[in-house]
Amino acid sequence: DAMVSAADDKYADEQVDAAIGAYDEQPDDPGFVSQCRNLAHAFIHRRASGEAHTFWGGLGAVRAEAFQRVGGFDERFTRPSVEDIDLGYRIGAAGYRILLDPRIEGQHLKRWTLRSAVVSDIRDRGVPWTQLLRRYGGLHDDLNLTLKYRVSVVVAYMLTLCLLLAARWPALFVIVVAPV
Repeated sequence: DAMVSAADDKYADEQVDAAIGAYDEQPDDPGFVSQCRNLAHAFIHRRASGEAHTFWGGLGAVRAEAFQRVGGFDERFTRPSVEDIDLGYRIGAAGYRILLDPRIEGQHLKRWTLRSAVVSDIRDRGVPWTQLLRRYGGLHDDLNLTLKYRVSVVVAYMLTLCLLLAARWPALFVIVVAPV
């Protein structure tokens, strides 16, 4: 309710059809993985303020007309994953404007574990998001899809793989510690 009010007040005179905010910097769960994940989301959203090419359902508002015209959330998503991102791509493809305003804040209450983070990154976000990128025709260099963040993900997973394989081939351990 506060999100809708803030978006309506701020963007009443602008041609903004959807707005998304950012996590605050005080995640609720004190666990290490929760703190890292939630603060990483806050960092990404705060650095990418301005026009957005996608939508974030966790802290977002869409004008009713735009939401209805693009068909709302796609109910073919059977589990929480990228239905909000899909909505954002459809909003943008229909010519509507999405704005990311980090001054609109919310606290993320999700508790992450290492397992849930990896499962989410691959099964719930990575694979379906890649399918959306193919469906909607390419990458936009914003939010966590900037080139440097995409390279960071590849490097992180390669270093993790090298660390796991170093038990069998100790020379790979050099690759893991070299960047440090």
